[in-house]
Amino acid sequence: MSDAFTIEFIEPCRLIVRLRGELEEDDVRQLSGELLPRLRALSARGELIMDLLALASFTTAARMSLTELQRGIASLGSRTAFVADRPRLRGLGLYVAHVSDDPNARSFHLLNQATAWLRDTEGRLESITSYFRRAGRRSRRSGRRSSDEFFRRMARSRSSSDSGDDGDSGDDGDDGDDGGRG
Repeated sequence: MSDAFTIEFIEPCRLIVRLRGELEEDDVRQLSGELLPRLRALSARGELIMDLLALASFTTAARMSLTELQRGIASLGSRTAFVADRPRLRGLGLYVAHVSDDPNARSFHLLNQATAWLRDTEGRLESITSYFRRAGRRSRRSGRRSSDEFFRRMARSRSSSDSGDDGDSGDDGDDGDDGGRG
C-alpha cells in the first residue's frame, strides 16, 4: 500500500480516499487498482469522498491519471466529492471533475458540504441550475453573450460621440482632400 493514500468505508456505500504528501502518477495507478474494485463490489451506487486536505503537491502526470481514474469512477455511476481547503487543490478537484466529463463529481471547501451534496439527489450541473432557479435568476439571459452586449454598447457609444459637437461628421476621416496628390 502506498503512503500517498488511504481508503476506508465510512458508511455502507460511501468510501473516503485521503490523499496526502506528494502525489505521483504511480500513486494514482495504485489507487485506481485498489479503489475501482471496491466501488464495483458495492451493491448500490457508490459515493466517494476524495479528501485532498493533507495533499502537499501533485505532478501533472498525477493530475492526468486522476482524470482517467475519475472517468472510471463515472462509468460505475458513483458520485465523487473532492474536498480541499486551498485554492490550488480545489482547482485540482474542479479540473478532474470538468475534464473527466463527470456530471456527478464536484469540488467543495468543507467535508460537511461534500457529505450534504452526496445525500442530495442532484448532480453537479443540476445543483447549479437549481441554485439559479431558487435565486430567481436565469443562468443565461435570452441566449445573448455578455460580449455581444459589450460590443453593442461600444457601437452605440461611438455613434453618439461621432455625432457630437466636435466637428467630426462621423465618417471615416476622409474629407476628400487628397493632400495635393491629384
